[in-house]
Amino acid sequence: MEYVLPAILFLIFVAAVYFLPWIIAYYRRHSNLLALFLLNLFLGWTILGWIAALVWAAMKVPKLELGVPLTNLPTQEAERMPCPSCGESISVAAKKCRFCSGEVNSGPSGVEQWQFRPKK
Repeated sequence: MEYVLPAILFLIFVAAVYFLPWIIAYYRRHSNLLALFLLNLFLGWTILGWIAALVWAAMKVPKLELGVPLTNLPTQEAERMPCPSCGESISVAAKKCRFCSGEVNSGPSGVEQWQFRPKK
C-alpha cells in the first residue's frame, strides 16, 4: 500500500509525457487538434510517431483574421481582363488562358490576338 501513491504519480507523469504533443497543440489552439490527438494516441508509442506528433504540434499555425470577409478583400481588377474565348478573368500579362488554353500573342500593332489550342 505504501507504493500506491508513487505509482499513481508515476503513471500521471508518463501519461503527461506521452500526450505532450497533444497538450502543446491544445494550448497553441492548433487547427488539427483531433488529428493530432489520434496520431498521438495510436502511434505515439512508437518513437517516430511521437516525434512526428510533436513536430506537427510545434509547427506554426496560420492565423486567420476574423471579421474580414473574403469577398471584400482588395483585388487588382485593373490588372485583369476577360478571356475572349471563355470569358474567365485572367491577368493582363498572361500569355495563355489557364482555363481554355487560349494563347495571347501581341500583334504588330500591339493589339492582342487570340489563338485557341486544345489541351493536350
